[in-house]
Amino acid sequence: LGVAAVLTNAPSWFRSPANIAFAASAVLVWFLTSGFAYNLTHDAPPLVRGRDGLHIMHPHPSQQFSLEGLLISGIPILAGVLLTALHVWIPGSAQPDKAKERVGVLVATAAVLLVYLLRELYTIKQRGQYL
Repeated sequence: LGVAAVLTNAPSWFRSPANIAFAASAVLVWFLTSGFAYNLTHDAPPLVRGRDGLHIMHPHPSQQFSLEGLLISGIPILAGVLLTALHVWIPGSAQPDKAKERVGVLVATAAVLLVYLLRELYTIKQRGQYL
């Protein structure tokens, strides 16, 4: 019922079968790479409230909170969606070439920054530097 409501109210460009398949694939990959099976088998909480606030990242490198898995796995998915948008959606838009160029630079920069953020989060997680 929720999917039908989203598709009914979605813009016409999103309702094409190719775009729906792309969105469904991205969500499925995100779900499958988030550590869902780990969270179920280890009964991982979404986050923990500590003395110094909320903790989304587990302090031990070999364990995770459920929100940590969702956030970390969402970063490369979002970067991939942004890069796909550069290739598929921007060239077909009715915007002037200068606007397409600016949007392309911004989207590519955002994708690179997301990949850099992911790298830094993995480094911090492995070293336990955020404790």
